[in-house]
Amino acid sequence: MTGRLMVFDFDYTLIDENSDTYVVFELSKDPEAAKHRLSQASKQNAWTRGMDTEMRVLAEEGRLLKDLETCLAEIKMEPEIRNAMKHLSSEGWDVRILSDANTWFIPVILKANGVMEYVKA
Repeated sequence: MTGRLMVFDFDYTLIDENSDTYVVFELSKDPEAAKHRLSQASKQNAWTRGMDTEMRVLAEEGRLLKDLETCLAEIKMEPEIRNAMKHLSSEGWDVRILSDANTWFIPVILKANGVMEYVKA
């Protein structure tokens, strides 16, 4: 570690999306029903439980892990963000992500955007 640390949030910082809702609304057969369920979960401070439900619904609709990966790979990072992460890493910065976003979604999106190698676990 170099002593220089850069920490990023994920949703609406590194990507201009909410990765949870993006994948649910893109893949759901009934996005309006999914939106309603997630809204109710949010009001009850039960977002994780709501996302568990939505992942279960997507599985029941026949969606596979590969479908989630393909959908998440569609989320593009701005070139300036990718370049900044690459630059910081090349200058010896310890680049990290501190986020409440889905910890499986984040690496899928980072890999798809070619920046996973710049972020330390």
